[in-house]
Amino acid sequence: MVRASIEANNGYLGMMTRMFEEITDADRIQPLRRAIAFLSREKFNCNETYIATTTVGQSYEGTLVGRDGEAFMMRSDDDRILVGRAVDVDLAARSGERTAFRAATSGPAPFPK
Repeated sequence: MVRASIEANNGYLGMMTRMFEEITDADRIQPLRRAIAFLSREKFNCNETYIATTTVGQSYEGTLVGRDGEAFMMRSDDDRILVGRAVDVDLAARSGERTAFRAATSGPAPFPK
């Protein structure tokens, strides 16, 4: 939120627009909430890192953090944490490995409670 606010103040509205799209879409906000809850339990400071869901049609690259059921989490090359559908990531990719993909699916993806 802080990063999105700073960028919007500087005239870059993309991050703020995306944030509002996510919070008004139940299929995207639920897995994001679960991911943030998981990161908080792990004592990760979520306020200092941009955390977002993947967007259908967009390409991503980064390091796979892990999978849980239908969901995955990755750290992008530009230091964001992304939450998306596991079916979008190559099954051969393992936690800690670099991977690239194009988001092709949307909808809710569970994370641990």
